[in-house]
Amino acid sequence: MIQQLASDIRVELGEDDATTQNDTEFKYEIVVNQGHPCCNAVLDSLDSIVEFMEFEWDRYLWLRHESELAQKSNHQDEVFVNRLSNIKINLEKSIHTRIDSIVDVFEQLLRASIESPTLEKMLTALLRLYKLLTTITKTNLSNVNHLKNKKSLLCPEYQQLVDSSCQKLTEHVYKLINKMNSQQGTDTSNKKSKKDSRAKIGRDLKMIPDLIFHIEQYELELIKLSKDTGVNLVQNLKRSTVREFKINTEQVKEVETKEEKQGSEDEAAPKKKTTRKKKANADQDDAAQEKPKKSRAKAAAADGDAEKPKKRGGKAKAATDDGEEDKPKAKKSRAKSTETAATKKRKREILEAMRDDQDEEKTKKSKK
Repeated sequence: MIQQLASDIRVELGEDDATTQNDTEFKYEIVVNQGHPCCNAVLDSLDSIVEFMEFEWDRYLWLRHESELAQKSNHQDEVFVNRLSNIKINLEKSIHTRIDSIVDVFEQLLRASIESPTLEKMLTALLRLYKLLTTITKTNLSNVNHLKNKKSLLCPEYQQLVDSSCQKLTEHVYKLINKMNSQQGTDTSNKKSKKDSRAKIGRDLKMIPDLIFHIEQYELELIKLSKDTGVNLVQNLKRSTVREFKINTEQVKEVETKEEKQGSEDEAAPKKKTTRKKKANADQDDAAQEKPKKSRAKAAAADGDAEKPKKRGGKAKAATDDGEEDKPKAKKSRAKSTETAATKKRKREILEAMRDDQDEEKTKKSKK
C-alpha cells in the first residue's frame, strides 16, 4: 500500500528527470492536489517503520546470543535449540525483506520533485536508514571470523538488500544532494527572508555532510565484508562527485560581495540611530548646564530685590523692618541713662558725706 501511495505521489508531483514519462493513473485519489501533505505523511510512517526495524534488529541480536548459549550448554533440548535458531533466521530474513521494501518506497519519493521542507524530513529519514544498514553490515562482519563457511553467513535476502540499496537508493540520494546544492546557489540570488534562508542553509550544511558520511561508512563496511566473505557486494557501488566537496569560487565571491553590502547597510543604519541618541544626550546636557545658571540668576535677582525695597508695599515693609531694628537700640540707650543717674546720685551722696566730715573736723579744731 505505502509503495503504491509513494508512486502516486511521484506522479502527482512530477519527476526531476525530464526524460522519464510519468503515469497519469492514480490508485489513491487522495493524492490529487495534495502531493506534499501526503509525502510528509509517508515520510513519517517510513521513519516509524525504520525505528521499529531498529527494535527488531536488537531483538534479533538477543535471539542470536540466546541460541549461541543454548548450543554451548549441554542441558538444553535439541528441539528447543533448533526452534530458537529457526526463529532467529526467520526474523533476520523478515528484517531484510522489509528494509528492502522501504528502499523501494524511498526510490519513488527520491524521483519526485519535492520542495525544501519535505526534503529536510526526507534527509532525516534517510540518515536513520543508512545508520541501520551500517549496523547490520557491522554485525555480519563481526560474525565472519566465527564461521568456517563464510559465504553461508550472508543470506540471499541480505545480498538483495545490498544490491537494491546501492542501485536504487544511493544513486538517487546523490542526485538529490546535487539538486539541493544547486538550489542553495539560486536561493542566495533571490531576495527572500534572511532568517528563513539562513536557518535552512544551516540545517542543510549540517545534514548533508552527515548523510554522506554515513553512506560512506556503509560502503566501507560493505567493502570489508566483501573481502572477508569473498562475495562481491560492491559491484553496484558508484563513486559520486558529491564526495569531493569542490568549492565554487564564483558563488563564494557573489556571497561575499552580498554580505559586504548587507554589512555596510547594517552598519549605516545603527550610525543614524547613534547620532540621534548623541543629539538627544547633548540637548539633555545643555539643559542640565542651563539649569544651574538659571537658578543662580534667580538667586541674584532675589538678593537684589531684598536690597531694593519694592514699590507700594515694599516701602512699608522696609519701614517696619527699620522700626524693628531700632527697638533694641532704644532699650540699650534707656539702660545707659538709668545707669548714669544712679552713679550721679551716688557721687553726690559721697561728696556730701565728705563735706560733712570736713565740717566736723573744723568745728573740733575751733573748740580746742
